This record gives sequence, C-alpha cells and structure tokens, in this order.
Amino acid sequence: MSEDREMGFIRRNFFPVKNKELEKFFWLSSLICLISFSYAVLRVMKECYIIPLGGSETISSLKLFGVLPSAYLAKYVFDYISQRSSIRYRFNFVIGYFILFIFIFKFSLPWHDLVKPTNIALFLQDKFPKLSHIVVIFSEWPSSLFYIQTELFGVFVLSVLFFSLANRVTTLKQASYFYGLFAVAANIGSIFAGRLLGGKIMGRLSDGQLLFFVVFALISLIVLNTLFCRAMDKNPEKFDIKNQEKKNIPKLSFTQSLSLLRKNRYLWLIAALVLIYGISINLFEAIYKDWLYKMSKEAAPEIIKQYASEGILISLKEATSEYIKKYKSLQMEYIGIFSTLAVLFIVIPSRKLGWRAMGLFTPIIQLISVIVFAYAIFFQRNIEFLSQILSTNSKEFTLIVGLVSLIAIKSIKYTFFDPHKEKAYIPLDPQTKLLGKSGIEPFSRIGKASGAVIVNIAGILGGVEMFRGTFFLILIVLTLLWILVVDEMSKEFKKLKNNK
Repeated sequence: MSEDREMGFIRRNFFPVKNKELEKFFWLSSLICLISFSYAVLRVMKECYIIPLGGSETISSLKLFGVLPSAYLAKYVFDYISQRSSIRYRFNFVIGYFILFIFIFKFSLPWHDLVKPTNIALFLQDKFPKLSHIVVIFSEWPSSLFYIQTELFGVFVLSVLFFSLANRVTTLKQASYFYGLFAVAANIGSIFAGRLLGGKIMGRLSDGQLLFFVVFALISLIVLNTLFCRAMDKNPEKFDIKNQEKKNIPKLSFTQSLSLLRKNRYLWLIAALVLIYGISINLFEAIYKDWLYKMSKEAAPEIIKQYASEGILISLKEATSEYIKKYKSLQMEYIGIFSTLAVLFIVIPSRKLGWRAMGLFTPIIQLISVIVFAYAIFFQRNIEFLSQILSTNSKEFTLIVGLVSLIAIKSIKYTFFDPHKEKAYIPLDPQTKLLGKSGIEPFSRIGKASGAVIVNIAGILGGVEMFRGTFFLILIVLTLLWILVVDEMSKEFKKLKNNK
C-alpha cells in the first residue's frame, strides 16, 4: 500500500504496476507485442491471398470447411503435447512449428502455380458453377493452407500459449491492471505491423520480405520465452509461481455444455452474448469484404499502370492484392491506435460505471456502425457531396465508411466486450465459474461457424451482394437482441453480486 501511495496520479491511474512487478510485466508485454505483430502481418497476408479469389464467400467457405476441422484436429495434437511437456517447451515447440511452416511456404512461393490442380478445378467449376467459391479453396490450396495456419496461430499462440504463461505468473490482483496494459502492448505490435505493411516504415515490401520479419519476430519469441522461463526457475517466489493455485478446467462436450446452460440462466445469457457477437461480426465482415473485393477489381487496372510507370510488371491478381493490402494494413494500424486510446481515455476513466453501462457500449457502437454503413451502401447519391470533400467517388467513400465502422466495432469489442465478458464471471462461485467458462467456450466457434454457414448459403443462392439488405436486417435484429441480453444480464449480475 505504501508503494501505491508513492505513485503519482498519472502512474497510479494509467500504469499502476509496482516496481517489484516491472520485470515480470515487461517480459510478458514483450512477448504479447511480438505475437501481436506477427499475427497482424500474417492476417493481412492471408486476406490478400484469399479475397482476390472470390471475396467473402470464399473466406466463409474456407472458415467452415478448412479452419473449423483443422482447429479441432490441432486441439487434439496440442492437448497431447501439453500432457507431455512443460509450458516452456510447449511454447517453443509450437512457435518452432510455425517458423518451419513459414520457411517452407516462403521458399516454395515461386513453385506454387506448378502444384495447383488447375485443370481439375476448371472442370469442377464448369460442372458446379454455384459452388465455385468452394472449388477455388481446393484449386488454390497453398493460399488456403496459409490462411488456415494463420487462423491456428491466432488461436493457439495468442489465445492459448500466451495466456497460459501469463496466468501461471499473474496473481488475481495483478490481473486487474496487467491485462489492460497487455492489450496496449498488443496494440503497439498491431500498429507497427500496419505501418510496415502500408509501406510507411521501409517502403513497399514483397511477401517474402514480410515473412522474414515474421520469422525474426518468432525466433525472438523463442529466445525471450526461454530467458523468461529460466528467470522464473531461478526465482519462483519473485514471479509468484508458488502462489498460483492450479485449476484443472474440465473439458465439456457440446451436449454437456447445453445441459449446464439449461440449469443456469445467467450462464445462458453469457453464451448468448458470445453467440450473437460471433454471428454478427461474421456477417458485417462479409458485407465489407465483398465491397472491398469488388472495389479491388475496379482499381486493379490503374494499379497495374502505376507499377508499369515505375518499370514493374504485376499481374491482375497481384494488383488486386495490393489494393486489399492497403486497406487491411490501415485496419490493423487504426484498430491498434483506437483500442489504445479507448483503454486510456474511455475504459480507465469510466471504471466506476456499472456493468450495464459498460456492457451496452459495444452493441450501441455496432448498431450505429451497421446503420451508417447500410446507408452509405444503399444511398450512394446522398453521399456524393461527402465523397467530393475527400476527393474520391461514392463507392470508395462507402468502402472508407465500412473500414471506419469495422475499426470502431473491433476496437470497442477488444476494450469493452472482452474484459466485461470476463468480469461477468466474478460473482459466480469457483466451481460454476470453471464449468461455465468451459461450457461457453464452444459457443464462440458456433457463432463464427453459423455466420460462415449463412454467408455460404448466400453464395450458393446468388452471392453476398444479392443478400446485403437481408444481412443488414439480421445484424440490426441481432444487435437489438444483444442490448436486451445485456439488460437482463445486468439484473442477474446485481442479484449475484448482492448475494455473494
């Protein structure tokens, strides 16, 4: 307490890490910053490989038929490794696997066209034209594999490995201020990645050069993790390892999860929040990426001319990817910037607000973003005067509106929705808390898969463009339902908190 009093107002409110905790904090912050940087670069690259192949329908098909089964398979492999290794070796093994994959992918780039089953794909597309967005996943399997591996990187390195290590050495009291600051460290990695991808740091970089930076970051992760684990082994008391109570979180099947939720209305409401967000963000991104895909095709000829004037010849697909990279790098950079600003100037000053007020922030921002983006798409003529102010056309302006809306939703989600979802577990007893987290975890995947199924059906029936209005209507209904769920949850939260 004496150290808390010695802190100045700014440090106490914005950086309340005690001096004796600084070493631990900077080890962990460095790790998450490098992980976030690597993931941000890989995410943009995977989008640049897949969106030109067919837009949001192709991405949804890949998520449903590629990422989902691969995630389950990888989970069994990861569980097998976890039972036979310590966190240090598990961390280094998984990072080493991704380094190996990136090396193989990088050095095989010139031969990718030679191993694609182009003739078979053309035959299948001719026979099943409505399934072309699924066939292209098979025909462009190197890009599809890169997309799947990047998704697995986000799940296992960021969500599992890092937080397993952080939870091992972070006390409950430290978690109250460490985790918000970890988000800032992760945002710094995303901002740097966005600027690197956008050519604002080292100019225009090839895919091979970008992958070199990722490999360097991953090798640095292994070195830092090894040094950190050695420091913990030498002085476990300093890093609070002995103070951590080991809790084995039970693994529930989907049927068991449903059975648990039926018995507890409060947990069912938390699951509803996770499910609603998973479906809604997939639908919103489908509309945005479909518009981005069509704009990239329109802009490609001009990009080819621009490169030709510099003496560089690029293909139509490469020109499309360059346009997509421009917007995806801006997305990474500004999500990092706005998330950091939100943590510092909205979340921290508003900590005294109730759970309901903080919980409503994300759906309200999403509702406004959905309405604004829908207006920009369906009323192009009404926004022409605004597009002229930015010296662009109404279609490009609509894309900018979609980008800003997506940045707003994701920034607020990371800074408000995620921590307040975790806060919702606080009033529960330890056993219900453990079972609840395990039971609700599948609903995150179900939400994403449900969104992917809806987009796939739209792709088969005529494409996302034909169903934009329906998607926006579903989004508005889901967001209003989200607000009602938050309102109900706040009542339950107060009851549980008062009874505790």
